[in-house]
Amino acid sequence: MILTLTRPLVTFDVETHDTVAPELARIVEFGFNIDYPLQWEVVLDEQTCASCRALHGTWATLLLDHNPSCERGELLRCPAHVVQPPPKRWGGFIKPDLLISPAATAVHGITNEMVADAYRFRDIASGIARHFVDCDFCGYNVRFDIRCTAAEMQRAGYTWSQGNARI
Repeated sequence: MILTLTRPLVTFDVETHDTVAPELARIVEFGFNIDYPLQWEVVLDEQTCASCRALHGTWATLLLDHNPSCERGELLRCPAHVVQPPPKRWGGFIKPDLLISPAATAVHGITNEMVADAYRFRDIASGIARHFVDCDFCGYNVRFDIRCTAAEMQRAGYTWSQGNARI
């Protein structure tokens, strides 16, 4: 099955300091990958033929994968081309400001010593707020992870809503 993206897709996972409700849990490890849909990059310059220049900005630019009238015989509208933005990735430990419980360490293997010099969630919250907008989300037990992240964002002073995200 091929998935056609219409919005960025965030795959992410968190590990927490304890096995408690997500609104009370503190994140000790956070990782994400954002994949972006294909996009048209349209560059109009002196080399753009008159036919393609006239086509630019019309409904046809969304529907046609080529301009049959292109004077240069380009496969795609000259000089437009498909761009796949590179995915964004980040992962690392988070210092939770609370002790990691032995029960949680037994599940994920993360200890208090491992997170001692890590960023605090508030240090990365602005980046999450910037990148996790108008996205869809996926991951193992992602609804729990979203609730943990929303609670951490609120503690860091950010309002984060998933809006009309597909999960």
